[in-house]
Amino acid sequence: MATLKDSHTAVPVPGLAGRLVHAASVLGAQTDLAKWIGVSRSQTSRWAAGETRPSAEAAQAITDLDFIAARAAMVWDESVVTDWLHGHNAFLGGATPLDMVRKGRTAEVLQAISAEAAGAFA
Repeated sequence: MATLKDSHTAVPVPGLAGRLVHAASVLGAQTDLAKWIGVSRSQTSRWAAGETRPSAEAAQAITDLDFIAARAAMVWDESVVTDWLHGHNAFLGGATPLDMVRKGRTAEVLQAISAEAAGAFA
């Protein structure tokens, strides 16, 4: 898997510091977020401090994870969201929601949230 590192296509991300904090809390810690993105923990700290900006791919992954976690929290208690993101999901062909988000398949994860919220079975 290619890592999502700083590049010449770095983009500004409004509210990035808050998104980083939320995404890190969903994954457990900033170290876990950095590992999920494929960068060092110090890199995510530099992003949060505004010292550098993430690549377009890293910014998209952070934004998507933040959005998915917020959407899932509308359906389940926040304490369940982290386990759900890490768990294998029948609506996603056995993949975890985190794996799908990392692959850019966020729409499928949203569909899985909606299906589970509606009480559907895979």
